[in-house]
Amino acid sequence: MRLLRWIMCSFSVIATLLTGCGDPSGVTLKWTPFTDSLLHDTVPIHYYADSLRREVLASTNDEEALWRLSRMSEYLAATTMAKVADEAYELNRKMNFKRGIIDATCKKGIALFKRQLYDSAFGYFTESRRLAHEAGNDSLEAQALCWMGDYYRLTYDFENCVATCDTAIAVALKAKDYSRACHAQAFIGDIYRIQDISDTARTYYAQAITNAQRGHDPLRKSFILTNLGEMKRVETQFDSAQIFFDSAYAIAFPMRDYVRMGFILSNKGDVARMTGDLPQAIAYYNQAIDAATKANDRRRMAIAYSSMSDVQLSMGETDKALETSKRCLALAIEIKDRGSQHGILSTMGEIYRAKHDLVAADSCFREAIVICEALNNRMRLSVNYMSRAEMMLEKNLPDSALAISQRVIAIAEEIEDGNELADAHRIIGKAWYMKGNTAKAIEHVNLSITLAREYDLLWIVSASSQFLHEVYSEQGDYKNAYQMHVLWRRVQDSISGNDQVRKLAAVEYDAREARLEAEQAKTEAALEADKSRQAQQITRQRAIIWSAVGGGVLLCILLVVAYRAFRTKRRANIEISEQKNEVEKQKGIVEEKNKEVMDSISYARRLQEAILAPLPVIAKSFPESFVVYIPKDIVAGDFYWFAETATHRFIAAADCTGHGVPGAMVSVICSNALNRAVKEFQLTEPGKILDKVRGLVLETFASSESEVQDGMDISLLAVEGNTHTWSGANRALWIARNGTMEVIRGDKQPVGLSDDPTPFTTQTLSIQKDDVLFLFTDGYADQFGGEQGKKFKTSSLQTLLVQHAHSPMKTQQEMVVREFLRWKEGYEQVDDVCVIGIRV
Repeated sequence: MRLLRWIMCSFSVIATLLTGCGDPSGVTLKWTPFTDSLLHDTVPIHYYADSLRREVLASTNDEEALWRLSRMSEYLAATTMAKVADEAYELNRKMNFKRGIIDATCKKGIALFKRQLYDSAFGYFTESRRLAHEAGNDSLEAQALCWMGDYYRLTYDFENCVATCDTAIAVALKAKDYSRACHAQAFIGDIYRIQDISDTARTYYAQAITNAQRGHDPLRKSFILTNLGEMKRVETQFDSAQIFFDSAYAIAFPMRDYVRMGFILSNKGDVARMTGDLPQAIAYYNQAIDAATKANDRRRMAIAYSSMSDVQLSMGETDKALETSKRCLALAIEIKDRGSQHGILSTMGEIYRAKHDLVAADSCFREAIVICEALNNRMRLSVNYMSRAEMMLEKNLPDSALAISQRVIAIAEEIEDGNELADAHRIIGKAWYMKGNTAKAIEHVNLSITLAREYDLLWIVSASSQFLHEVYSEQGDYKNAYQMHVLWRRVQDSISGNDQVRKLAAVEYDAREARLEAEQAKTEAALEADKSRQAQQITRQRAIIWSAVGGGVLLCILLVVAYRAFRTKRRANIEISEQKNEVEKQKGIVEEKNKEVMDSISYARRLQEAILAPLPVIAKSFPESFVVYIPKDIVAGDFYWFAETATHRFIAAADCTGHGVPGAMVSVICSNALNRAVKEFQLTEPGKILDKVRGLVLETFASSESEVQDGMDISLLAVEGNTHTWSGANRALWIARNGTMEVIRGDKQPVGLSDDPTPFTTQTLSIQKDDVLFLFTDGYADQFGGEQGKKFKTSSLQTLLVQHAHSPMKTQQEMVVREFLRWKEGYEQVDDVCVIGIRV
């Protein structure tokens, strides 16, 4: 009977193939050739789009397939999205799928929105919201409200944006759609960020990150981290900004979110430019343009080109910079992006100033100021006022320059803009000098240098020190003149447009232009290939039908063979015997392979040991010290690290994610990053070292196809003479002194990807003679053992170390090892162990 059912089922499948249904899942939809090609194409598009593409093909009914196709369309490029969204909309209407109609209506609006057709898009959002409200579908209503809010945001109707997004948040939370709630909260955060109301913006961003995590939406989390980084950049907290940008890029890159990648890379370029690293800025802007081109994001392309023109201007290439800026302005006007327009106009004003066309420059600055005032963008308003103040000096109008600069100071102090505050005092000093008041001039320019140094604004330090050098020289104060000249020379090489930087910029620029031309040729070739693929699709469908017929005939033959095999069942015993012999053979192969694996792991251990500093080297640098290192497996995730420079000694106990082989791989990456931070980047502050290591680790993992959460916890000590500084990531430092233990706590964040990254803190330790410092990982305290099989605990480890802190370091080492082995006797070791003790 079983064989008969098999035969009947097989003929049913053949009949289905021959009748042309071709889909046993129950999906009867006939896709257009464009959508069918898109669904069956194996070229990666976007992390979410690729996943939804597979879900469409695996759907079991028409409504489910259309729903997933509509969702997929949101993650496609604008033109492709428009075609797919239109098809989903028409098919949903044809089959009267209410939910699908509502969603596809919104997706049609998003497709228009991506092409900057904002007013047309808003009509679809409004209609989608109306349909969703009538159907009682809170999630889809929240979706439409979010995009309506984004329309108000980009058209600078801030009041309606906040009101609409507040409604979206309430509706989304009612539906427990945390991703949409995050969407709306992020938009409100943007509104307050644009208006420089930073505290309120951070509050909304924090709420949005929480809901992004609850809704398992890493892309929106990346969006929020990027905006937090931009806030830090505007506040001239460049180290913090880079941490946020690196964290955001580590999420966006494996998901192929080119829109977000372009935004992040453009911001990283701005940070590099503001800190004087022009070659790195050029590299980031080129990468941003490439990402924006792939995403067909014209707004981001305009911004990146505008930033590139700033760099060209700083290197004296005024004609090329003006040409680039005009192209940017035309693009910004075309897409009605007023936020980009004022920045481009500001750059054009600076270019005309460099070309000594002060009339055209003043016209650009005035137009930019009008836009900034309309948008209430006070930060950019102060920038344009500052440019006009400098022009007044060039026109020999110091009183006008003073008046405008005082307005800049009022705005800069209000929004805490250190960049413009420092520059305003520089201009005020020059204005007083033109008016003949040298004392006031020196006072203000010195204040400018102080502020610029505080905010790491090298170009202002350079300009101000050069000016004071000239003033002091004219007064005959050659001592101060020499000091200003030394200061100017120190920073000039980092920010000046020298020949080497200029050549590098030209190479990068030409390379990018060549890439864009290649991309255009590739696009044209793809269109021709698409025509050919559609013709091949028809041929392939015919081949499938004939293959099905041939397969049916072959299946009949196989059924006959199977029936004959059924009659020869008595031969099964022979086959079983043969299989047994094969199993024995495979067992031998497995044992051999296992030996090979163990040999490889043992070799890996020797490789890992190569990254550990020899204990005699550590003992030579720290004579009164010990290191206890007990890996759980052959290789470990814990490691100790030591480095020495001409001025500093460094030692650390680190715990990487996992143990065994995975932990060991991460430990090699982290150890290498520590070495680079000290030897290549010549950092000496423990907090700065950990910041750099985090950036290097995130950069390493950014090329992964998925979001990698690996990193490390670490306790890092630096010694310079009698000065001891320390920084910790999820680790503490203990100081045993006179029978007590002082606990120095580190930052509650890992060296790696985290939800709210901040710069690591460097703590200067107050050390007394005979103090014993302990650096450690969590493996010792987490070990189970004893009579009741409990954890050893941190408190017990503190007591143990304090009781023996007066003993020689060798004795302490033996005691630590002996007590660990006694405690875990009869229990498996749960984690790697690393404990370091140093007597001062």
